[in-house]
Amino acid sequence: MALILPPDGKLIANLRDTEDISCAKEYWSEAGVESKIDVKVQSEEQTLDDLLSTGQAGTYDLISINLAQQLNCRKCYEKCLRLLRSGGILAIDGVLCSGAILRMSPKAESVQEMHHLNKAILRDARIYLSILPLADGLMLCFKL
Repeated sequence: MALILPPDGKLIANLRDTEDISCAKEYWSEAGVESKIDVKVQSEEQTLDDLLSTGQAGTYDLISINLAQQLNCRKCYEKCLRLLRSGGILAIDGVLCSGAILRMSPKAESVQEMHHLNKAILRDARIYLSILPLADGLMLCFKL
C-alpha cells in the first residue's frame, strides 16, 4: 500500500507485537517506503483515540482494520467512520470469523460481537458495503 502513496502520503501501521516490527521494517526498507510508515505499538482502539484527539477526523482515505477477536469492534467501527472522509473506504478484516459466524452452535463472545457489528453495519445508512467471503471475510464500507 505504501508504494502507491504520493511522496507526502503516510501509512499508519498498528502492531501489537514488537517482534513483528523488526521483520516489517526490513521489507519496508527494501521497498524504499520506510519513511512513509508510522508504526504504533498499542491497541487499535488507542491508536484511533489518539488520531481523533489530535483533530484528524474526516481526513483519511482508507482505513484497514482487523476486528476479529476484539470485544470492542462496534466502538472501533464508529471511530474509524469518524476518521474517514466522505468517499473514504473502511476495509474490515475478520467479519466472518473463519466461518464461525455461520455456525449454529454457541459462539464465542468475540464471534457474537462481530455478528452484532455485521448486523449494525448492514443497517447503517452512512455507508455502502460489500463483503468478500474469502478466508475470515473482508467487508468494504464506502462512506457516503
